[in-house]
Amino acid sequence: MNQKILNRCVEFARALKPDVKYGKSHHVSFAIYKSKIICIGQNDYTKLHPHHKYGKYENYAKEYASEYKPCIHSEVSLAIRLGEDNWRDYEIVNVRVGNDGKVRSSKPCLNCENLIIKALKPKRLFYSDDNENFHEL
Repeated sequence: MNQKILNRCVEFARALKPDVKYGKSHHVSFAIYKSKIICIGQNDYTKLHPHHKYGKYENYAKEYASEYKPCIHSEVSLAIRLGEDNWRDYEIVNVRVGNDGKVRSSKPCLNCENLIIKALKPKRLFYSDDNENFHEL
């Protein structure tokens, strides 16, 4: 993946981060086709995960099991917006921006990895780490 595109994704993720803090961070997923961003999905803490289409989200963080409300993750938002059943022509880039403006780890959760990524099979998926580096899943 071209570093220029990854840097642009970070810039967009920072620009898209709302001023109101709904959670610990803001997660953005980008669909890249032939080195161009063609679709963007963002996490949304105000909407529940559409389990009827993408399956049930399991709460893997057991310490707050009673409080867990499965919101829309950026990967699911991207799938809804992109409207494709197969992502083999797309590269996916995940970026998470903390409330402090720093890039954080954006590795997809097990739910998104199993229910979205493995089912839609993108060409490649990259995610940010805490040092503004990217890794391929």
